[in-house]
Amino acid sequence: MVCPKCDAEMKIVSFIERRQSEADLKRAAVLFEKALTTDPDFSLAAYHLGQVNQLLLNHDEAVAFFRRAIAIDPTHVDSRIECAAVLIEQGDPDAAIRELTEALRLAADDDEAYSMLARAYWDKAAWGRAVENADRAIAIKTSNAQAYLWKADALRHMAAESTDRTVQVSLYADARENYRAFLDLTNFSTGFGARLAFHFIGLGVGDRRHADRQGAYDSLRSAGFLGLCLSEQKVGNPLKAREYCRRALQHAPKDPIAYFLLGNVNRDLYNAKQACSYLADARASYSKMIELNPYLDESKNAKNYVGQIDGILPRTGCRQ
Repeated sequence: MVCPKCDAEMKIVSFIERRQSEADLKRAAVLFEKALTTDPDFSLAAYHLGQVNQLLLNHDEAVAFFRRAIAIDPTHVDSRIECAAVLIEQGDPDAAIRELTEALRLAADDDEAYSMLARAYWDKAAWGRAVENADRAIAIKTSNAQAYLWKADALRHMAAESTDRTVQVSLYADARENYRAFLDLTNFSTGFGARLAFHFIGLGVGDRRHADRQGAYDSLRSAGFLGLCLSEQKVGNPLKAREYCRRALQHAPKDPIAYFLLGNVNRDLYNAKQACSYLADARASYSKMIELNPYLDESKNAKNYVGQIDGILPRTGCRQ
């Protein structure tokens, strides 16, 4: 007996389990479109068309297909969660929160919905709500990696906004532990890589040149290491901060902000230890940042720091 829908489902599973290039994604889109044309009530095809278009950065199309999947099957929680993720990427966290609230009404113990809610509240700078929802996700599933990431980042922002030094240090230390948990959970050896491409939709890490898991993986790892770099710097561990910034650049070697942060850490190390190597490394990092993107607000600061370093070099005895 021929089962077109069963055959399409098997092909969908095969597609998800292997690495996706842009060409793979476009071929998959054709497959899913044919399946949906054959059976307009095939919600799984609409759902995966939403995923494919999101990975191709076709955000409007992704939302349209996720909403079509929801219209076919209003109880399909994953469609609501991933639609919310794309809405976040489009800059509409309020619409995302509405989708996620409905998803949790349907599945009150869905850790992915809570972790995506944490992301949505993070986008609204509602740091406390982000931490609250991340904690709910972690309570349900301790291996929910993205919950640790958004909790860590929210805690770091809360620390930056605090005027109490004791509270600041405590929050940065807590953020540090959550970044570490995130990085531990996103090690490929944990099996995380096999589900990365779709379960981390909404993290703003898409790139047409890297529509596969490796590109997203590197972006996420870089984010985690940069968070650790900032947190260690703030609690007074500049050498650890330096190492984490360098590890971030191993995953994202063209990230200007990572070079800027590394420059700051090296600058602080020079101020503390007066070692020429730190001053030279700070200048090199700031210069690389400017080379990569001279138009960022931080680039203005980097240019100023390079000028300051060039001004004091003759007085330090350090060679440029």
